[in-house]
Parts: sequence; C-alpha cells; structure tokens
Amino acid sequence: MGPEGTHPMVGHFLRWWKQAALYWLHEAEPGDVLLFVCEIGHHYAVTPNYLPGNSWEEHFDRWEQSIVMKKLAERVWSEVSAAAGKTTNMI
Repeated sequence: MGPEGTHPMVGHFLRWWKQAALYWLHEAEPGDVLLFVCEIGHHYAVTPNYLPGNSWEEHFDRWEQSIVMKKLAERVWSEVSAAAGKTTNMI
C-alpha cells in the first residue's frame, strides 16, 4: 500500500499532480485559475473482468472515488501554492 493505506498508484499521481502544479504556478499570472477535473473513467476501468461473458459489476463508487481524488488534489495544491507563495486558485 502507498500513502495513507491507498493503492500504490496514488503516490505516482500525487507526484505527477505536484509537478504539474509547480509548472503551472511558475507560469501563472495573478487571477489565473487552474481547472482540475476528477475523472474515474468508464465502468470497464473499475471492473476486474473486462472480457465477454464476465461480470460488469463495478467494485468502486465512482462518485466517492472522485471526491477522494478532489481532496488529494486540493491537498497537493495547498502544499505547492503555499511553498511557491502564490495566491492563485484551483477549481
């Protein structure tokens, strides 16, 4: 498990988001807004058996997972923007 008992890929995404936010903040002008979209993909992305004849039952609540992603992204944004001393917004 990765950060806070999450899937190991979460740590990779947090690093990618942090680096992307740093790049964006470097170029941002006062009043600029970064849009962040939480997207969990189609049902085949969260089912173990995307093969004909297998179950299409989802094993996760995509809405709940989007909220988790939103909170993680907000945490990364707070850390990065505070370190950069910038007062731009992420929505």
